[in-house]
Amino acid sequence: MWTSLSLDNLILKWKKTEFGCNVHVSDFIHIWSLNLKNEEIEVIFKSMNPLIEAPTVKIVDTVLSLFEKIKSISKAYQIKDDILTLHLESDLFGVHFQFELHLKQQNAEMLFQELLLPMITVAATLQLRENKLIEIITRKDAEINEYKRENTPIKRNHLITKKFNADRFKERGFAENDSSVSAVESNPSLIFDLIDIKLFSSFMDSDINNSNVDKKNINENLEAECIITNSNAISSHNSANDKEEDLIGL
Repeated sequence: MWTSLSLDNLILKWKKTEFGCNVHVSDFIHIWSLNLKNEEIEVIFKSMNPLIEAPTVKIVDTVLSLFEKIKSISKAYQIKDDILTLHLESDLFGVHFQFELHLKQQNAEMLFQELLLPMITVAATLQLRENKLIEIITRKDAEINEYKRENTPIKRNHLITKKFNADRFKERGFAENDSSVSAVESNPSLIFDLIDIKLFSSFMDSDINNSNVDKKNINENLEAECIITNSNAISSHNSANDKEEDLIGL
């Protein structure tokens, strides 16, 4: 899981391994990585904190625990050539100590695999969840309208819906659409077949990279687009219901 470092636009992701940990840092344009072994952790720690005596296991556990609170202990960074140095500060047994990570810049393929592909997959997942929720809400509206019209138990079975279970939805999501997410993971360009292109274009046309962009306006535009999308879906569904009723009347 990527975490903000509160140092410019830097983010960090780490994973504990059998013999140490893997660390990645990115500024969304480049990525730097480090495979740190337990022995190396001890060497770096002792070289930077010669007055602190502690068992090797304690040193390793303490340093690895730093990543759980990385945002608050990241004090500075420096980029020289292809090396990013991240300076960390914390406490051990009440004693202040320092630690540094020296990460090497990697190629575009690693940036894609570690950052871009997961982000694309999340975007696809969120879009499918939105589509599913719009479908659920639209069907609920149709069911409510049917109750209002008949004031009796619904006779048309296709309008009867199940009670929405938010917890179950969060756990299982949209099982029938899992293949779409898998497809995006295999071919990321398919994300543009899923997302709302109109909404995406509106963001691209707004110079989001400009630091002077009014975030409030962007959020308002996003909400407006979502309302339009939902309204269109409901409108289409109601039109279909009207046509069905006309046929029944015939």
